[in-house]
Amino acid sequence: MHRVPEGQSAPGGLELQADYWRLLGSAPPGGIDTVLTSGSEIDLQLDNRHLMIRGENTSKILRLVSIVAKAFRAHYEDRGYTEVS
Repeated sequence: MHRVPEGQSAPGGLELQADYWRLLGSAPPGGIDTVLTSGSEIDLQLDNRHLMIRGENTSKILRLVSIVAKAFRAHYEDRGYTEVS
């Protein structure tokens, strides 16, 4: 960990500097926008779920699911139920 150079910022004022790195794979031609499109098959979308959740629509859906789950959890917790998952 090193202090952030003058004129730059980072959370906590520190940044990680690597002594060595190796490229494991190159990006697809045209960037990430060519990997997932509106017409992508469901298998491709599921294989690239880590990219899908960065999209505006999917992230809004996941936030909504989280809010609904919290509401259900609070409702049942207030009534003395125990969550088993």
